Amino acid sequence: MDCDRLWLNAFRVQIGYIFGALVECDTALHEEPPVRVSDWLAG
Repeated sequence: MDCDRLWLNAFRVQIGYIFGALVECDTALHEEPPVRVSDWLAG
């Protein structure tokens, strides 16, 4: 998961965004997935 944060932060900086959010969702067949923001990034 740390590599996801690093990738997201580098991408956020590259495109000039101030904020980014790492969003995770679990998937299961025939169920609505729970979605959560697991981290906010700001620079």
